[in-house]
Amino acid sequence: MNVLVYTTYHFNSETIGPYLEVIQKHLIENDEVEILTCKGELSACQINPNHSKIVCKLCTKMHINAFKCLEGSYNLEYLENSFKEFSRSQISQDIDDIEEFKSIYYKNFDIGLAVLSSLVSIIRDPNPDLSKHQLLINKLWNSSIDIYEAISSKLATGNYDVVYVFNARFANLRACLRACEAQKVKCMVLEEGRDRKSYSVFPNVLPHSRKYRTFLINELWENSTEDRVDVAQNYYNRRSQSIDIFNARFTENQELNLLPSSWDESCRNIVIFNSSEDEFVSVGKEWENELYPNQVTGISKIVKDLENENNFKVYLRIHPNLKGIYNESITKLFEIKAKNFEIILPESPISTYAMMASADVVLSFGSSAGIEAVIMNKPSILLGKCFYNDLGSTYNPSSHNEVIELVKNQNLEPKPVIGALKYGYMLARFGNDYQFFQRINTFEGRLNSKKFNAGELMTIIRKIGRKFRLFIKEREINSNIQKVKELI
Repeated sequence: MNVLVYTTYHFNSETIGPYLEVIQKHLIENDEVEILTCKGELSACQINPNHSKIVCKLCTKMHINAFKCLEGSYNLEYLENSFKEFSRSQISQDIDDIEEFKSIYYKNFDIGLAVLSSLVSIIRDPNPDLSKHQLLINKLWNSSIDIYEAISSKLATGNYDVVYVFNARFANLRACLRACEAQKVKCMVLEEGRDRKSYSVFPNVLPHSRKYRTFLINELWENSTEDRVDVAQNYYNRRSQSIDIFNARFTENQELNLLPSSWDESCRNIVIFNSSEDEFVSVGKEWENELYPNQVTGISKIVKDLENENNFKVYLRIHPNLKGIYNESITKLFEIKAKNFEIILPESPISTYAMMASADVVLSFGSSAGIEAVIMNKPSILLGKCFYNDLGSTYNPSSHNEVIELVKNQNLEPKPVIGALKYGYMLARFGNDYQFFQRINTFEGRLNSKKFNAGELMTIIRKIGRKFRLFIKEREINSNIQKVKELI
């Protein structure tokens, strides 16, 4: 088998781990493996949007030292050798409308969506002003086309049976997936698995594919031979107790069982859980929300239509992941006013799970709260797209009027819990255990029992740099928290 591995997303051990695992497996099977990577050729990438030379050097050292731990013969090639064969394309400077930008294609490559997806994740703003980020957009645009053409050229001249790439949502990575689609070559998209000890593989689709996730959820459930309900329940219990290592950071600073001081059990308490929109805002049509153009609009309309309802209280719990974010997706929430509406800040010690357990109805835009509410035997109304859309455990209204009708229905019953159990089981079990790779920390890993990093000196520089970045980030977060509080 002829294998091409395209890897430019390997700054951290957790993102290079899946690559190393599949490469080593193919080498053991005596397959022909070619690794296509970079050493600073890209004008911008997801981990280094400003093209810092030191970051490029650290990233290059990381993958060089990691590849030295591989056992077997492989061919290593750098992108610079492929970029010489064609000229770079340019984007029109006149496009400043996000919807127009999202619709742009380069051949079969949805480059508008891909570049926007990268941009919103870098700046953490789901509705960016494109004119303010034109330089970065141009860099992402050009490097993505370069990659698309480089990989297309290799696929056209080579005889590859399969290509591997990580994530494929971001511009530089999605270019690889689309090039494979155009050449009809199998593309296996790698991602982390259920935890840092596992990885996952998505054949010819983004890991964000709702259709494939639904297939995966049902397949895992149907093929299981263990006590699936017990596994799922244990997963949700660990999350609610902040034991789950991936998600504990969202609730670890919340006080167990603490409810808002205004909470009144005699009222009909409606709790809305919003979520960060940057990851899914530019994935594709499968994630477009036909109900509301954005979360602020949806929340505003719901609050307005419930403000004169006697004995109704509406709470908005801002997702803890939005702590320290200061843009219109946050500031406009505080323009929503009603006597029976209250906002719970993301850093508040008020317990997400206490609110969920005490609510009469839970509304969400697709965060985990929407499905966890089902486990707590609560009616859960879904206001956006998510992986558990089609599992039958949530109310999925098709119009705003239907949302209001459901919320006002005092006899609204919870949906069947089976879909929530399937979803929890998938989250607890999906992915493949590592056999050859082991993550030590973000900076270091082991492959075939051999330790690797970017070099001792470079690793020290990385750790110092990370502490400095976290210090700056913490100052920015605290400043933004204060700005948000001033809006109250």
